[in-house]
Amino acid sequence: MGLIIGVDGGGTNSIYKVYDREKNKIHEFFGTSVNFYSVGDAKACATFKEKMSGITNFLQQKIDAIYIGNSALGIGDELKPSHPFMQCVANYTNNFAVVSDLYICLKAVDAIPAIFLISGTGSMGMAEDKSGKIYTVGGWGPLLGDQGSGYYIGLRGIREAIKSFDGITKETILLDKVKEFFNVKKIEDLVAKVYNPAIEKDIIAKFGVEVFSAAQAGDDISKSIVNDAINYLVQFALKLYKKINVDVDLVVYGGCFHQSEYFFNLFKDKLSKQKQVEVKFPKYKPVEAALIMAGKLIDVEIPI
Repeated sequence: MGLIIGVDGGGTNSIYKVYDREKNKIHEFFGTSVNFYSVGDAKACATFKEKMSGITNFLQQKIDAIYIGNSALGIGDELKPSHPFMQCVANYTNNFAVVSDLYICLKAVDAIPAIFLISGTGSMGMAEDKSGKIYTVGGWGPLLGDQGSGYYIGLRGIREAIKSFDGITKETILLDKVKEFFNVKKIEDLVAKVYNPAIEKDIIAKFGVEVFSAAQAGDDISKSIVNDAINYLVQFALKLYKKINVDVDLVVYGGCFHQSEYFFNLFKDKLSKQKQVEVKFPKYKPVEAALIMAGKLIDVEIPI
């Protein structure tokens, strides 16, 4: 018996859940992104190989099955066997699948029909109706969309702080929070921090937590940013409810919901004014859903 591996390959980091069939134990490992569109085929493959080598060396077993949710893919996207990342995964087992990370998120709900809403570094909503048809809204990335995401909130917070410094808008405590977060004494020093080298989008998204804090403290500009973000997400949800035409529970996931009770409760309150449904977190984490799906490839039930 060998290892069964589920992977949540996000745009920033990846999580690996490994079921050790010999010891009936689940292990968890962490790595960087395997999104081959954002980091390139070579780096994605190198990252994956390094993690597989680390896992197999640590557990001293071969791999029986791998199921990967990759943020490079959309719902329904398929990679040809000749794709470099597919060839990379095929080096470890014949029993594998590479799907959208959105699909494993939807499977984490463990129900059909279902609606799932993500607000992390990026944002997107998806739903599956009772016939198995899948619908999506959002998911356009930081340049084209991602409204309601941590990146959207963090970037707006930084921009509003700068506008306040320039005297274009009123004073905001975000200005001090930006200087503290980026460890700069003067706001002018932020330019080097952001552009040289170009800052990663997950760092921008992490500043979203500071915007939540400022909003809770009563900062008007921060409250406006958070309200706008939540309004986008409410519209995402309402659009999906129209698609499936069933009032199922709304399942939410991502850093904005998990790291800020304030954000989570405000979202629930705003949605309740439009639709009376329960808002909750998924039964499984997406990486756990990937591990369950990996087990199904070889007819093994994972004890989660």
